[in-house]
Amino acid sequence: MKVSTARTLPLHAVMLLFFCVFLSQADIFLMVSGVLPVSAANLLFAALLALALVLLVRAALGAQLQGRVINTYRRHMGVIAALVGVAATAALLSTLPDTNWDDGGKYVFLPTYDVVIILLSMLLPLLPGFQQGYRTYLGAALLVVVASVAADVVSPGTFSAFRNRPAGFPMNPNVSAFLLVALAAALLDYERVRPAHLLLLALSALAVLITLSRGGMLSVAVLLGYYLYTAGDLRRWNPRRQALALLVLAGGAAGLFALVSSVDEAAEAGIVDERRMAVVMGQERGVMTADEERFVALLTSAQLIRESPLLGHGTGYSMTMTPGPHNMFLAQMINNGIPGLVCYLLAVLGSLRVFWRRGYRPGIAFIGLLLLNSLFSHNLLEQRTFTVLLGVLLSLSYQLANRPPVQWREPPGNPAPQPSQSVQPTAARW
Repeated sequence: MKVSTARTLPLHAVMLLFFCVFLSQADIFLMVSGVLPVSAANLLFAALLALALVLLVRAALGAQLQGRVINTYRRHMGVIAALVGVAATAALLSTLPDTNWDDGGKYVFLPTYDVVIILLSMLLPLLPGFQQGYRTYLGAALLVVVASVAADVVSPGTFSAFRNRPAGFPMNPNVSAFLLVALAAALLDYERVRPAHLLLLALSALAVLITLSRGGMLSVAVLLGYYLYTAGDLRRWNPRRQALALLVLAGGAAGLFALVSSVDEAAEAGIVDERRMAVVMGQERGVMTADEERFVALLTSAQLIRESPLLGHGTGYSMTMTPGPHNMFLAQMINNGIPGLVCYLLAVLGSLRVFWRRGYRPGIAFIGLLLLNSLFSHNLLEQRTFTVLLGVLLSLSYQLANRPPVQWREPPGNPAPQPSQSVQPTAARW
C-alpha cells in the first residue's frame, strides 16, 4: 500500500459514512423515527461544515490549494448567482400576505439553506483521495437505498409511508426513485461499459420498478438510453466483459420476471398498489384521468398562476396546496412568480451548460434527469439529491477537467516526447 493511500484511508472511511448516511437519507428516517435527537438538516450542515473546515485549514497552509478553492467558486459564478437569485427571490417575496410561515418559516429560509449546502458540497472533491474514491461512495449509497427498498418489500411499511409502495429510507416512493436514478447517473463511467456499473444500474432500475414511480421508470429509460448511446460500443469490450455483462443482464431479467409473476399475489396481500401496477404493466390504459390527483393539481395550479403570474402568491404557498402542484416549474410560478421560475431555470440550465462545455457526461445525465423530474415533483429543492449531488458534480467536473496532462512514459534509451505530445483529456460527445 502506498503511503499516500494509507494517509487518506481515515478520510475515505469518513466520506463513505457521509454518503451512506446522508445521500441514502437514512438520517431523515432516523430523525422521523425519533432515534436521531437533532434535525437531519442541521446534522447535514454540521457534517459538511466540519469537512469544509478540514479543507480550509489545509488551504491556509498551502497557496496551491487556496488557488484551487478560489477557482472552484470563480468558475461557477454564473450558476452560483442564479442559485442566490432563487434564494433572494424567495426572501424578498416572503413579504406577500399568503407566504407560508409554517414550521418557523422553513420554506422561506430553505432556498438560502440550499445555496449554503451546495457551496459546501463543492469543496468535497478537493479533499485528498476524493477523485479516486467518489464512485465507491456513490455506489455504496446506492446499495444502501436498494437494501432499504428490499426491506420494505419483505416487511411492508418498515420505512415507506405507503404500505403498498416500497420506498426505503427516503420514505416517499417518488423521492426514492429519483434518488436511485440520480446516484446511478452520477457514478456511471460513460467512456466504457463496466460490468460492476451494469450491475448497479440493473439494481437501481429494479428498485425503481418496485417503487412503482412512473416518473422514476421514465427516468430509468432516459438514463439507460443515454448510457447505451455513449458507452455502448461493443467493439471496446473483451470477451470476459461481454460474458459478465450478459450475466448481469440475465440476472436483471430474471429479477424482473420474478417481480412481474408475483404481482397478483402481492396485490392481494396489499403489498403493491394494484391500480398503479396495472397502469405500469399496460393492463390499464389511463395514465392520468380527469379525476386523478395530479390532473386536479394541474388545473388548480394553472388557476393560481393566472391570478398572480408576476410575483406569485408568496414563498412556500405551494406547500399549503392539497394536492401539491407536482411540478417544480409550476411551484416556482405559484410561489415567486416569473422571477422565481427564471432563477430556477438559469440555475439548472446554467449547470447543464457548464457540464456540456466540459464534456462531463455524469453531470449532463444528472441535469437531464433533474429537468425531467421537475415535471413530476414540486419539492426537488428540499432534497439533498439536488443540493449535495449538484455541488459535488459541478466541482468534480472542474477538478477532473483541470488535472495535469498525463505524459507518455517511454522505455529507457528511447527519446522522451516533446511537451506538445502530452495526452490531453478527450472531450465527451453529447
